[in-house]
Amino acid sequence: MKQLVVDARGLTCPEPVVRARKALLESKATAITVLVDNDAAAENVARMARMIGCEVALEDRGGHFGIVLKRSAGQAAAPSGSAVPVEDACRETANVAVFFASATIGHGDDDLGRLLMVAFVKTLRSLALRPKTLLFMNGGVTLAAEGSELVDALRELEADGAELLVCGTCLDFFKLKEKLRAGKVSNMFEISSRLVAADRVVRP
Repeated sequence: MKQLVVDARGLTCPEPVVRARKALLESKATAITVLVDNDAAAENVARMARMIGCEVALEDRGGHFGIVLKRSAGQAAAPSGSAVPVEDACRETANVAVFFASATIGHGDDDLGRLLMVAFVKTLRSLALRPKTLLFMNGGVTLAAEGSELVDALRELEADGAELLVCGTCLDFFKLKEKLRAGKVSNMFEISSRLVAADRVVRP
């Protein structure tokens, strides 16, 4: 196969980037066209492709964009996944912990903060450097409980090998212990141990 079309129209961040990157890493096509319907998605896909080493051409198709990604012959013929930059592949072994102390990102509008958190968590699987541990305390425990739109995404990260530890005291406080749907109930000692042992702690 020489060409491939990825239709990401109607999808919000980070899905267009995730799908484009997956196609670049797994397909042997020499040219991939990604269809998106907003400026932000077009810019994000183009930026990711350039980081991998692709040539990028943006086509305005009236109502949506076509981002044409072209690779070198060596990239197209290489085995799946080999297009990941060497420095990123080496960094996959780092012990990174993500600490969720809230269900939102940043301060200001809570609705925006929730949207940003959803986008952040769903992006984690597509990163070359994936976290080994996800830790949830205070309002962050609601992300792993029944009713959260991130339960499936968190379960996928868990299936990929990430450890998800959820504060039992916090679950009790919010009356959510019986509604935990991703990860396992943990305690301050275990969570503190993971934080101290991590090479890097990220707090969204």
